[in-house]
Amino acid sequence: MGANETDGAMPRPQSAALGYVERPEGLAYVLVTSRRTRRWIFPKGAVSAGESPAAAAARELAEEAGVLGDAAPEPIGVYTALKATHRGFVELQVALYPVRVRKILDRWEEKPQRRRRIVPAEEAAGLIATPEMAELLAAFERLHGEDGRG
Repeated sequence: MGANETDGAMPRPQSAALGYVERPEGLAYVLVTSRRTRRWIFPKGAVSAGESPAAAAARELAEEAGVLGDAAPEPIGVYTALKATHRGFVELQVALYPVRVRKILDRWEEKPQRRRRIVPAEEAAGLIATPEMAELLAAFERLHGEDGRG
């Protein structure tokens, strides 16, 4: 599949996790810092062979944020991310899956490399790296409200 190639080869599909916690005052979201730029992002990564994109989103949430949860089978949308490679930047299309948080761990694989925050929607929208991500967050807020929680 050429996951490491950037010339003409398609990179592996990418999944991201919109980890969320239902609180009496509203939804709160899980954000982590990226390794290089330290900007706030949704945990994301490549889908492994034989893994569903939704399962990949839940795995990335556990690895990058130390949060265990159950991913919805369908994404709420797709956003564009840039990945640095040895040849420059590659544009990736990332499917964003809602993941209902079940457990928050004190220790996890990438804790030494990242910061984690669980914040209300308004704060999350102000922290995340791109307007495209903020739009997906707002869309999820609207959808979740229509499902009886508004």
